[in-house]
Amino acid sequence: MVRPVPLTVLSPPASLAALMLAVVAGSLLACAPQRELARSHNVLMSTAEEEKLGDKEAESVAGRIGFYDDEDVQAYVQDIGERIARNSPRREIRYRFHVVEMVEPNAFALPGGHIYVSRGLLTLVNSEEELANVLAHEVAHVALQHHAYRELEVRKAKVIGALATLIGALAGGPGGAMVAAQTGMGAAQGMIAAYGRDQERESDSMGQALARDAGWDPLAMASFLAALDQHSRLERGSSRRAGYFDTHPGSIERLTSAAVRYEHETPLPDDERGREDYLEEVDGMVVGQNPAEGFFVGGRFIHPTLGFTMRFPDGWHTANEPAAVRAISPQGNAMVILEMQGKGNDPEAAAREYSEKVDAPLSDTKSHRTNGNPSFSGRTRFDLEGSKVKADITWIAHRGRIYRIMGVLPSGRLALGGDFGRAARSFRRIGASEADGFRITRLRVTEAKAGETLDEISLRSRNQWVRDETAVMNGRHVDAPFEGGELVKIAVSERWVPEPLD
Repeated sequence: MVRPVPLTVLSPPASLAALMLAVVAGSLLACAPQRELARSHNVLMSTAEEEKLGDKEAESVAGRIGFYDDEDVQAYVQDIGERIARNSPRREIRYRFHVVEMVEPNAFALPGGHIYVSRGLLTLVNSEEELANVLAHEVAHVALQHHAYRELEVRKAKVIGALATLIGALAGGPGGAMVAAQTGMGAAQGMIAAYGRDQERESDSMGQALARDAGWDPLAMASFLAALDQHSRLERGSSRRAGYFDTHPGSIERLTSAAVRYEHETPLPDDERGREDYLEEVDGMVVGQNPAEGFFVGGRFIHPTLGFTMRFPDGWHTANEPAAVRAISPQGNAMVILEMQGKGNDPEAAAREYSEKVDAPLSDTKSHRTNGNPSFSGRTRFDLEGSKVKADITWIAHRGRIYRIMGVLPSGRLALGGDFGRAARSFRRIGASEADGFRITRLRVTEAKAGETLDEISLRSRNQWVRDETAVMNGRHVDAPFEGGELVKIAVSERWVPEPLD
């Protein structure tokens, strides 16, 4: 997304892996009876320590994932979450609810009451009742203090990661250490995820009770899990990405338990009204890539709002984060990072400021232009996680902002070859003809006509989802005809004009 960030030397690959460990691990660790878990929590951390840890992790989430830019949607989710949290057995916690800028359906909780749902999950959810059950499930994770066990396992994971890094360093030098650090974190993540089933059962049970006590139908948890299961099956037919079942192990047993837990209670009335109210709130939500945050087309990164594009090395693993856009080589031993350093028009002054701030003297400096933009470049060396690395850095002034493009590799390697140079030289403004072609896909709601099929609705509404995806997103069978009057979620491609910069 490339927002201004504090001046730092570099966020190493292991930091990204550690964040994903914290997010993907979510609340997946081993379970014990609640009284034993509470006793363990008292030993592991106090409420103050928990809140401090949660606030620190929340900063990482804001920097690595970011929030969905819609105040009305954020307020809607916060309002539902607060109603649920009033019944939490842990009243000393201040619960905060956020919608994160994530395409995949996901939800997770951090210590201290930070609870997140992705905009991808809001797209999949079909009623306020389902959303309330999801939020209640996450509140339950916090109330049951599952993070206390997670923190213990994370500490174990760090030991495993450190050992893997040491082994990699002994085997292959600094480059091997960078690869091994990521490999070690992946192995540790697998160890943590293996403990998740019992905690999920606990949170399912308590979450449904919290949703019921706040006035929502607890059986909606079962319909939500069914939609997730269908979505997961649909994703398996394409290139699967991380989602809810990575942070919350799914099973038919969980779905069945959620369905029968309250089957003998009288259903809450007017469930369709809950769907109508919900769809009114999410109508217009961005579906898929959000062009306002920048996006990749192959190896090319395009940021329409900031008005530039840049090509990253072919075949490298890319990530678009709020603070930076990154590409990591297939071997894991080199990176290219694009960051916005701040406002300004003098790249040489920005380079001096950065060099002084991080205490990394520059060499081989030169002033030049990059596709018409004033530029300044240089080289430096520093320590990264105990390994010596070197960096080629280019500062570029564009539309009143300074961008820093950094290529980093272990000092044992001679150079990045042509990859970094080509990446830095590819930075250019977006032309007017390119800007005219930008599109955005939004969730829209249409009313079904009597006897219509999903195919017929898609044809007249120009729905971008395929038939199976439309069925999953609406919780319907593919071939079921409509009686007429039902509200149907569709994805509509619309012309998009970036908002002007401040």
